[in-house]
Amino acid sequence: MPETTTKTRTPRRPGQIKLKTASKPVLTPDADGFLELPTITTPAPSTTRGRRPDWLRVRLPYGETYKGVLDIVEEKRLHTVC
Repeated sequence: MPETTTKTRTPRRPGQIKLKTASKPVLTPDADGFLELPTITTPAPSTTRGRRPDWLRVRLPYGETYKGVLDIVEEKRLHTVC
């Protein structure tokens, strides 16, 4: 099996890196000192509601057990059931 050697790189220092010029123009302030920033437009959200999935549409339980818990909550003046 051949041995793999890893070459360690030393961090570069100022002056060792050649700088490139920007391809796009740099933002410059206008006469008032403000910069005009680019804006992104997004499509307007749909106003129609879609159909809810079946797993989200769950019927609330209502029976003797639920009625018993509801009676206890009202009797003891509880705010939560944990």
